[in-house]
Amino acid sequence: MPVVSDERGLRAVGVVLIQNQKLIKELQAEPFTDNDAGILVAYLANIRRDGLPKHAAMKPRLEQMADNHVAIVTLLTAYAPQARTLGLVAAANKLRKDAALRRDR
Repeated sequence: MPVVSDERGLRAVGVVLIQNQKLIKELQAEPFTDNDAGILVAYLANIRRDGLPKHAAMKPRLEQMADNHVAIVTLLTAYAPQARTLGLVAAANKLRKDAALRRDR
């Protein structure tokens, strides 16, 4: 596994997290969701109601979010041995589990 320096590793994680935040904001707004349901629940409800072609624009964004989760987990896994706080390691482990649950959905 590559060694990731403190600054470079955390900066790379930050960049991907910012990308994800933008995707999440976009996916929580019209025309993607129209209720307080989660993003994936809204996507499934929309395609069941209207058909997949009408909501095709949402799928690449969901895939990008999933790819971003993989990138974040990979970066944090590479960085974890150098982490200076146990809190970061615990948060990385939680994120790893979260990403696996999202992927499995």
